[in-house]
Amino acid sequence: MSNPSTCLLSPVGAKDMDDQHLCYRCRAINFELAFTLLGEIQENHLNGVPVVDLGNLLRADPECSFCALLESVKYKGDASEGFLECDTTKHHLRAFCGSDSILFTVLPGDCSTKFPLVKNIVAHLEQAVIMPLDPTLGPTNKVLTGQGCMVHPYQINYELLSTWLSACKHHHKARCSQEGNLPISLKLIDCNTRRIVSMQWGWEYWALSYVWGKPSSPSESDSQEPIHSLPSCLPPTIEDAITVVRNLGGRYLWVDKYCIDQNSPNEKHEQISQMDSIYANAHVTIIAAGSQISHSTLPGVSTISRQPQPHAYSRGRGFVSTLPDLKAALVGSPWMSRGWTFQEGLLSRRCLIFTDHQVYFMCGQDSRRESIKTNDSFLPEEEVYLTKLRDPDFLTPPETRDPNYFNTNIPLELDFGMYLAQYSAISLSYSSDAINAFRGILVRAGWTSYWGIPFFIDKDTESLTKGITLGFAAGLSWEPLQSSALPIRSAVERRSQFPSWSWAGWKGSVRYCHFKTRTLSRSHSITGHWWPRESYSRLFPSPEVWVIEEQEPVRLEHYFNKFNQARMLPENSPQIIIASTVIRAPIVLKDNDQYCRPPGHYLRIGEKLSIAPILLCSEPSIEDIEHPLTISGQYNGIVLFQRALGFLDLDEDCADIFVMLVQPCGENICERLGSIWITQGEFDKLDKSRQKVTIC
Repeated sequence: MSNPSTCLLSPVGAKDMDDQHLCYRCRAINFELAFTLLGEIQENHLNGVPVVDLGNLLRADPECSFCALLESVKYKGDASEGFLECDTTKHHLRAFCGSDSILFTVLPGDCSTKFPLVKNIVAHLEQAVIMPLDPTLGPTNKVLTGQGCMVHPYQINYELLSTWLSACKHHHKARCSQEGNLPISLKLIDCNTRRIVSMQWGWEYWALSYVWGKPSSPSESDSQEPIHSLPSCLPPTIEDAITVVRNLGGRYLWVDKYCIDQNSPNEKHEQISQMDSIYANAHVTIIAAGSQISHSTLPGVSTISRQPQPHAYSRGRGFVSTLPDLKAALVGSPWMSRGWTFQEGLLSRRCLIFTDHQVYFMCGQDSRRESIKTNDSFLPEEEVYLTKLRDPDFLTPPETRDPNYFNTNIPLELDFGMYLAQYSAISLSYSSDAINAFRGILVRAGWTSYWGIPFFIDKDTESLTKGITLGFAAGLSWEPLQSSALPIRSAVERRSQFPSWSWAGWKGSVRYCHFKTRTLSRSHSITGHWWPRESYSRLFPSPEVWVIEEQEPVRLEHYFNKFNQARMLPENSPQIIIASTVIRAPIVLKDNDQYCRPPGHYLRIGEKLSIAPILLCSEPSIEDIEHPLTISGQYNGIVLFQRALGFLDLDEDCADIFVMLVQPCGENICERLGSIWITQGEFDKLDKSRQKVTIC
């Protein structure tokens, strides 16, 4: 295509002047010629093919519907970050394709602009693109696999949603099948009779995931009696969910507000412990992801409309915006910022997500949206998976569209660490929910947990320890995620109702991480075995741990074996006792030095400082913060484990020994202060002894 900026422009004839809603420039764009270039567009699928120069969009005709459509999909990022020699005052239309589908977007610069960073294009395609409504390609009469669809503000396309659900149910059996381990004593809303009924074997039920608002009336919040039927006036979100269930052929709906007796601590505990099973076994989870809590509903179902979909017609052919993809649509949604809803979506096998823009569908095998129609819904499972490479969303990064984002399987320890990092960054309305709102994921991860700390043990996985105590020690190796490059101030705040040694005892982002060999940067490398080695004869003996049961210390192994079937050990006392090698060293606050260490707190080891900085939870006392080498005092560090690194074992510069730092918080009791990874060489130089330490 020698001159794309001109070959797709054509003279505007008398018959084209009938469309009074388009400006002269938009009427001149010949999309029929663009459709004939499908082969060339497919060959250039990563960077697309330029279609036509659009000039300065700021001078768009306010009466032109196509100008409005172009403006709605215009690149909204920093053009200087992703485009070379880009004139940001100009824009051009560029075509992409996936399989037999074609889509258009508006990017900065003219048609000669180069695109060195595909990820910037990918980020833009997450916002929205333009697709034709008519699947037929010009004179060839070739039918597109994917096409745009009109999304009505006040009308849900239930027929389309039903098609998605049917395709998943009949063709995705392996990854989207029912768990079989149904929750016990489950109550459901009968959407036909509006009564609360006990679930019977064989019933198919739906679940609702939403953000609770304030009680609409005093009577609603003050009621002490369990209800047997729904009140006449329901919160709009729940009323809309009932409408959706009935319109899609369902009957039973689980809503925590009415299906759990909120005044029965025993029932609440029982249901919370089964949260993973409740959502994993639901036929579909309806997610209320609108942007407003104050008048929360399912947008498009009843009273609250969706945002209008930009659309226009050119030369008899309709074009629509596909609206933002799911990741972009959820930005700003209260549903994404709450702890309880985080696990509800993650544990579900099928989700219908109602947003301000449209309805999105996610399952363990596929993803859909109202604004795009494809013809591969009924392909077998393996073929549907392959068509993801040809889907209109094929450029979207896996982490933003992968169905596993809402999958029930959390197979590896690194996945769990990722989910914990995401969850801990979410705000909780009540700090007391810190563990409860994450219990479903803890259970689904497959490890027994105690106060939110998983036992990373597995008999079949080489990267995991086989010992109960060492598995618990690995679970204690979480660290606060620093918000800046200077780990001087604590990035988390204390939650006093939980133990300090658990991540739940701190408000703020945490993660599991480790140091790369010979570097100061944290790493999440999937190839690094950072779990404890089984033999400690070279450096230090294995730690021992006791928990408190009925005011008496009990060995962790005995407690684990006693309650292991529950997957969550009873959380009787926040205190644990650890017998291990304890180091003692001063903590130093320092500026940059000749070793180019970043400013922060370090251990003073002889005349030198530790290779790795300390990541603080609490802040130690500091005598003189202005002095670059102020000794803050002597602190104890409990040595918990050494990473198994194979051929790297002989490298004394590798920070592979995890140490939990503690400080006194009462008589003969300590709390977690922070953590540090030290090298074998540093360990050898530190004062140390075997001690018992009580931590709360």
